[in-house]
Amino acid sequence: MASQEIRRKANIGSSTLIVIFIVLCLATFSLLSLGNAKSDSLLSDRNAEAVKEYYRADSLGSEFLRQLDTSIRQASGEGKRAESLKAAVTEEWKDYYDRSEDVFTTEIAMHAGQALQIRVQADWEEAACRILTWKVYNREEYEIDQSMKVWDGQM
Repeated sequence: MASQEIRRKANIGSSTLIVIFIVLCLATFSLLSLGNAKSDSLLSDRNAEAVKEYYRADSLGSEFLRQLDTSIRQASGEGKRAESLKAAVTEEWKDYYDRSEDVFTTEIAMHAGQALQIRVQADWEEAACRILTWKVYNREEYEIDQSMKVWDGQM
């Protein structure tokens, strides 16, 4: 009978240790999952902000294109020839017109040092616009932090 009591005590102790180990494992995994969920949430928030910023800039770019196209169509509706049409529109849009390339250019600033660049070429004979470039680019030069000494694999 004494040997049976010793076995029961040993069995109760080993099962308790297993339960404690399982609880510790579950607590560890739950903390890791919470940390991962928080970082995923931050990443999705940053992604949503970047998408909203792009569509804001895209909307402003569409408005720029619409106004330029309207200006060209109105000037052509007055019966002007291609040369006088070009002179009238480029004078009105002189801040955006690049004479060297014969294009209208605008840059719409975005967050994180980016900008949306739009380049439009006017077809003066057809009184229409053609989009040459509609792209997002980095306005600021990306700098890598070199202040920390990192082992390069050589002795």
